[in-house]
Amino acid sequence: MVCCGKTNGVTSSGALAKEWYTVAAGKGYPIGTVIYIPALANKPNKGWFIVEDRGGAITNNKIDIYMDSHSSALIFGRRNFECHIYQ
Repeated sequence: MVCCGKTNGVTSSGALAKEWYTVAAGKGYPIGTVIYIPALANKPNKGWFIVEDRGGAITNNKIDIYMDSHSSALIFGRRNFECHIYQ
């Protein structure tokens, strides 16, 4: 949890963050919003994510995909993807 500074993994929704499932998004996307990212369809979640968290630096045109480790987040890095929003 080095990246976000949390130690217990509990998101602002109250759920426990899960790799390849949880994303943080801006307030324009309600908690529970479903996001599909076609470029990540080969990942364990088949490209489907749920907004479960917020972040101080997260704006409405960016999301933060939860990773289990700081090193995984660094390897994944910042990327631009087409996203489909389902509310």
